[in-house]
Amino acid sequence: GPSKGSRFLLSGESLQTGVSIGRNKESDIFLDDVTVSRSHARIAKTVAGIEISDSGSLNGTYVNNISLGEKILASGDEIQIGKFHMLFVSSSIQSTKEK
Repeated sequence: GPSKGSRFLLSGESLQTGVSIGRNKESDIFLDDVTVSRSHARIAKTVAGIEISDSGSLNGTYVNNISLGEKILASGDEIQIGKFHMLFVSSSIQSTKEK
């Protein structure tokens, strides 16, 4: 469709507060199709890594063709939200831990 090839940059700052995905025009990632719920999913940084979680959507959120409630994403994971297929690509970011 017209969104094919679109890229969405998930920066460290936006991941701290969470990136909303949905059909609501106020969503950080706006997916305009009836197969997408208004508030469909959220991606955020957690202690374990970058996590995607379904927001109680009607059609569900899938990672690598598996329906999920939440999942830590790995580079190369395929996310499906409604009719949209997205590839999660992570750059290697050094994390620092307090000692």
